[in-house]
Amino acid sequence: MKKNLSLMFLVVLLILGGCVFHPQPNLQGFYQSEEDINGYFVQLTVQQDDSSFVEYIDNREVDKGNVIKKEDGRYLLEGEHQSIDVYLN
Repeated sequence: MKKNLSLMFLVVLLILGGCVFHPQPNLQGFYQSEEDINGYFVQLTVQQDDSSFVEYIDNREVDKGNVIKKEDGRYLLEGEHQSIDVYLN
């Protein structure tokens, strides 16, 4: 009986611990605007292994550069033509 109670307590503790811990999302992969923006679709690829990004508009490369990770899900994309601040929540 005591063993079952200890096991149940451990399960509840793990569930509550999972609800409290929220890992920060990472900026990586491929992103695309859901709707066209002034008639254009914007796309962004982020390579986490070399901290780089490429920005496309209608599948044409328009900017590329480095990704600088800040704190609390904040990133700075420093491109050849512009800089972009990104906040993931």
